[in-house]
Amino acid sequence: MTRKHSVRCLLVPASPHVETYVRALARVVGPTAIAAASKMYGKVVFFLASEAAAQEAVEKGLAVGGVFVPLEPLDDLGVRLVLTSVPPFLPNAALLPALSTLGKPISVLSPLPLGCKDPALRHVLSFRRRVTERRLRGPF
Repeated sequence: MTRKHSVRCLLVPASPHVETYVRALARVVGPTAIAAASKMYGKVVFFLASEAAAQEAVEKGLAVGGVFVPLEPLDDLGVRLVLTSVPPFLPNAALLPALSTLGKPISVLSPLPLGCKDPALRHVLSFRRRVTERRLRGPF
């Protein structure tokens, strides 16, 4: 299986259980087409038995609790990049031209916390920043 076999959708607040979404997707593509499902980061992610089933699911969407829920493919979501050794005096605007050579940023360039366990020091940032990019086509 690859990312081309997968789709995801947002959770509807009234229907937080994954099984509800699995049943809704089974009505669209058939129960045997669903290989795996899980809740991740406020979304439901499905892996389907074939790329054709994933495409059909994206085209049709789901009806969960009387609400239409669109599905999107996972194969075109982007890549998370973590930049290291970036001091705080270097602005994000100075980094974006260099990042654009790799792909198109689809999220905000955000600083990452240092990870201090002391509550008084949790605000301290590291010299790392994270961005999600849609990669340019090429050999990499």
